[in-house]
Amino acid sequence: MSGSEGGRVAAMQQQTPGLSLSGRDNPRVLVVHQRLLVAQVLARRLAQEPDLASVDGSDDLGQALRRAASVDLVLLDSGARLSDRSGLLSEILALPFPPLVLVLGEAGEDPVPALLAGARGWVPVDVTPEDLVDALRVVSGGHLWLPQNVYADVVERLVHTRNRQGRLSTLTARQLQVLQCLVDGESIHATAMSLFMSENTVRTHRTRLFAKLGVHSALEAVAIARDAGLSPR
Repeated sequence: MSGSEGGRVAAMQQQTPGLSLSGRDNPRVLVVHQRLLVAQVLARRLAQEPDLASVDGSDDLGQALRRAASVDLVLLDSGARLSDRSGLLSEILALPFPPLVLVLGEAGEDPVPALLAGARGWVPVDVTPEDLVDALRVVSGGHLWLPQNVYADVVERLVHTRNRQGRLSTLTARQLQVLQCLVDGESIHATAMSLFMSENTVRTHRTRLFAKLGVHSALEAVAIARDAGLSPR
């Protein structure tokens, strides 16, 4: 995508979960990419911006998850995964005080799953440096950022999907992860392994999400999830 196709889009003013950057002039940024060279190049470019307090890059996904708790904004490679079942995005957003996340995806990639998971914007990997900086500033201001050429289609699909997902909107990020594992047909043990939590914690999340959905069994919860658009991975 060229810079002329991208541009800056402050799409929606939304309530920002986790840390609020209202009034913060110098957000701390962490660049996370599976390829260290890419992370370092992006971090060096962003470090030239005087309104960013600190910028660092990492390809160590486990370390990045720990460091995400101490920054305001994460620029995240969309392919970053901690396991076959657990994407780094969902792990970051499940932190007690999650940073804002701007996803860096491949050209032609569908931004909708990342946005539904809680990312505050999406940019293609070939974004111009100027547009990337604009995107970070827009997201840090509490807005949603999307490239101009996909904006209308993505927003329409987001609204449609969120309308269908109504009953799932009350679930936390962790509860949605556990629900996805239910849809995948995973046992409590398999879910615990996938999400790096104890089996008792999985049982607790299941009990609470069942209560929020008004159901009494995994079968009922899966039926609601499938109707809302969740599919087995």
